Amino acid sequence: RNADKTDDQSVINSYTQSILDALDKLEYKPADFSSLEDILNAAGSVDRSLYTPESLAELDEAVVAVDYELTIERQEQVSEWALQIETAIDNLEYLPADYSAVNAAVEKAEKLDRRYYSELSLIALDAAVNSVDYSLNISEQAKVNAFAQSIENALLSLEYAAVVLRHDPCGVIVSATAKEINPDSILTVSEVDSSEHEGTNFAVGGSIKSLHFYDIKLVLEAQVVQPDGTVKVKIRLADGVDPAKCKVYHVTDDIVNPLVRFANTIDGNYVVFETEHFSEFAVIEVETVLDSIEISNLPEKTNYAIGEQLDLTGLKVTANLSDGTSKEVDDFNVGMTALDSVGVKKVTVPTAALRKLPNLKLRFPTPDSRRISFRAVIRLRESTKSSGFLSFIQKHRFSSDA
Repeated sequence: RNADKTDDQSVINSYTQSILDALDKLEYKPADFSSLEDILNAAGSVDRSLYTPESLAELDEAVVAVDYELTIERQEQVSEWALQIETAIDNLEYLPADYSAVNAAVEKAEKLDRRYYSELSLIALDAAVNSVDYSLNISEQAKVNAFAQSIENALLSLEYAAVVLRHDPCGVIVSATAKEINPDSILTVSEVDSSEHEGTNFAVGGSIKSLHFYDIKLVLEAQVVQPDGTVKVKIRLADGVDPAKCKVYHVTDDIVNPLVRFANTIDGNYVVFETEHFSEFAVIEVETVLDSIEISNLPEKTNYAIGEQLDLTGLKVTANLSDGTSKEVDDFNVGMTALDSVGVKKVTVPTAALRKLPNLKLRFPTPDSRRISFRAVIRLRESTKSSGFLSFIQKHRFSSDA
């Protein structure tokens, strides 16, 4: 019986060992990594161009730490890895925004010679420069680009400062902007003695009452320079000079035509004109005189019956002046005999009527016993009716009739 018991124990031990061996051979199921899938996909889709190398290194370290051989007995570790990767993604740091365009625009603004630009436009530029927020990251690049564009726009909108140069002894004022005249320029003016032009033929369209010559120059760094564009010049007139009769000329070396006319206006006691260069200028007080008169338009009515009254409706008389211009004489009296017979009649404009033109003198003496007239030959013909009619035919010239 003892032997039987021994055999039974051996069987039991064998069973036990088999169980133990089976237990030793048990393998844990793989851990469940499904909770990592979404977070790993998120890590893989990160745009690595936006983030700092340091923060990306921390993310890479968290991803590499995942051990896919892990069994289910360490499932908690999987959850820990998921948390670490998620934290690394959350802690990614954006690269700083690219401020190169802003810096280039600011550099342009800093290099400006601020004397050349108006105060208001500089205030706008400074506001654009000072508005830049340098704390933005690359995800806010659009804002940074807008700062750069704002500065560039302010630079393009800069307005040149006004430049006014004066030469008080000669009463000359030059005004422009810093675009046309360097603010460091010096205005020099000297009056030229009129005797230096003695014998010169100055054709100014009238009789000269007074004339003054000015040699105007711009000097920059000891060199005579010219403006870079159109500038305004004002010259103070001498006492007793009538501004309304003043004309401005550029004095040239041309023997035949030494004067070039410049359009001018009057501002108080100053004559004003514009020029693109400086040299010698003449301010000449010119008395415009009458060269001739003419009928510029016949009357509407040109045929008359004997005994009718002369109708001058539509008649226009024009005075031609020595400066090449003309003026319509709208206030004049005419002299004429009655239309009571067949023959030639004459219409006259008395000298006294011409004197009604403002600022106008006759070119030649006009004694009281003489008169300036134009002729309109009126032929009075017999008609088939007893009353007859007149034919009005133009014929005009200057004449002196006793």
